[in-house]
Amino acid sequence: MTMQTPDVLLNQIRVNLRSEEITHYLRSHARQVKASLSLIGSTQGFEISDFDGATAYPDQAFEEEYAHKHTLPPLSFGVLIPERKWPAVSRKMNIMPDQGGNNLIRRLFTQSVLGLDKTGISFHIDTGSHEDQEFELLYNDRALYSNSHELAATISMEKLIHPDLVQVVFEYVLFAHLCASRADSKEVDDLVATINRRLDFYIALIPSWLGLPPNKVEEGQNAYRALLTGLRQRIAPAAQATYDLDQRIGASLVTPIMFSLGSTKEELKKHYCFSPFNAMTLMRSYIDTRKIRPKQIVDILKYKGYAPQPTHL
Repeated sequence: MTMQTPDVLLNQIRVNLRSEEITHYLRSHARQVKASLSLIGSTQGFEISDFDGATAYPDQAFEEEYAHKHTLPPLSFGVLIPERKWPAVSRKMNIMPDQGGNNLIRRLFTQSVLGLDKTGISFHIDTGSHEDQEFELLYNDRALYSNSHELAATISMEKLIHPDLVQVVFEYVLFAHLCASRADSKEVDDLVATINRRLDFYIALIPSWLGLPPNKVEEGQNAYRALLTGLRQRIAPAAQATYDLDQRIGASLVTPIMFSLGSTKEELKKHYCFSPFNAMTLMRSYIDTRKIRPKQIVDILKYKGYAPQPTHL
């Protein structure tokens, strides 16, 4: 397999990160729907009345603070549903009413004339407070900003029977969790534990996704646990690298980096399926040894139309 050299990683940022021109188009759709949630009510089996009393978040002040910190303005948004409306809305989303929320990315609104196939929306029951906004934006925006993450997101759970695809799916899903978990200001050990728990959670669910009979559940879990051993070993080094880079060059560069790392379409055509966890570990190493300079990343972001915070490195 070809090594992820400094030039390869920089090219992934250059190719995978969508330009501001494209994301501005996506953001305009999100703002249109946020301004009039009744637009959702006219699609995919919802009724306009389902969203009476619902509110959209984040507000403008939070969006500006988020964009200042992470360079990339939020594209996705959330909808808080009043408690009295939640049972009906949750049934239409095919989730249990006591689940409390659901992230819908490129799934519910595919074919919508509103452009919602390119807009990530999270629905949650309104309990009076919602403190996970930054986490949700970082998690949901990954497939909207990144060609590489979107490619991985198109691999359906039905294909988990294929070992190679299993590793690709979980590489990108867990890497998205690593990126989003930074919102909680976690220390490295907490980041590692969080991502490992998420991996264990998914492994526990795989048998039900595959429709395995009860007498095959444990065997199936053990098989996939063994298959994903290499991924588990990549989590801690990548979490340490993420933490170190956040401290050193800041989220204004780290978030675009994390949204971008992963194979490009051209690399996939050559059967180069790179690990974003390994890429993050290498990125820290290359920056430490000045094989990649933060200014190179800044220049790419500016070329893409973004305005990262200045760095002295």
